[in-house]
Amino acid sequence: MFIVDPYQIYESKYLGASCILLIASILDENKLRHFNSLAYSLGLDTIIEVHNRDEIAKALYARARIIGINNRNLKDFSLNINRTLELRKYIPNNILVVSESGISNSKDVQVLRKTNIDAILVGEGFMKATNIKDKAKELIEAYGT
Repeated sequence: MFIVDPYQIYESKYLGASCILLIASILDENKLRHFNSLAYSLGLDTIIEVHNRDEIAKALYARARIIGINNRNLKDFSLNINRTLELRKYIPNNILVVSESGISNSKDVQVLRKTNIDAILVGEGFMKATNIKDKAKELIEAYGT
C-alpha cells in the first residue's frame, strides 16, 4: 500500500510498524516533508524512495534520514542496478542509503558495497531462489568480502 494520506501513517503505527516507505514520485515536496515529520513524531522511521536527482532533492527537503534508491523503473518495470551507482553521489554521507530491487547475486552486492551503500532490499531475488537460506548466506557473505 502506498502512503498517500496521514491516516495511513497513524494506522501503520497502530498496527506495529517501525518504519514506513514514502515514495517521492507520488508525493509533492510539502506533503513528503509533512509525512516524514509526522512519522518521526510518532516514533516511526521512514525510507524515502527515489528514482532520480529531482526526487533526491525532494527527499533532502523532507529531511530524509534514510533514502532508498529503487533500481526498478516503475513505468516499464525494467531493472538497472546502475541507477544506485549513478545517484549515490548526490546523497550526503550522513544519510543512510538503501539500494532497492534488482539485487540477485553476490556480484551485485559487491558492486554496491564499493559504492558506499548502507543496506540492500532484496525481494524478487529471494522469491526466485530455490533455497532462500542459501541465497541470504550468499548475499551476506558477498557484503563481507
